[in-house]
Amino acid sequence: MLDALPYAEIWAVDFEFGPELGENPEPVCLVSWELRSGRRVRVWQEDGFGAAPPYPTGPNALFVAYYASAEISCHLALDWPVPERVLDLFTEFRNHTNGIPTGNGAGATTHSATS
Repeated sequence: MLDALPYAEIWAVDFEFGPELGENPEPVCLVSWELRSGRRVRVWQEDGFGAAPPYPTGPNALFVAYYASAEISCHLALDWPVPERVLDLFTEFRNHTNGIPTGNGAGATTHSATS
């Protein structure tokens, strides 16, 4: 199935970060996995994130994340370029489950009936 996609590289990306209320996130670590080659990259804050992401962000690379706005906010906090091609799996999940009760919540956020 990956062969049908028109991208040289497909990167699954996840940051962990510690946001202060109302502030930009402070990235703690990054894990990224190129799905075609199997290459994996792990970067910790104490190692230094560098001036650019460890994966391409141009039109020939697909950036895949769950709730991609969080990962993109980490790019912005690190002054990295924003990926040009993004597949947000949270959006796909919500598109598939909208209006249908899900057994494990709505995904990225949960809301209580009293909030």
